[in-house]
Amino acid sequence: METYRNYNREDFNKILSAKITRKLLRTATVLAALGILNKTF
Repeated sequence: METYRNYNREDFNKILSAKITRKLLRTATVLAALGILNKTF
């Protein structure tokens, strides 16, 4: 927990939201690809 204290709360929130958005984008892309595959086959 010591490393978290070194961050500003804003910086930590930025990093956290960036990770979350990246994960959401990846899942959205995978779901879209699966949907396209299901329609074609």
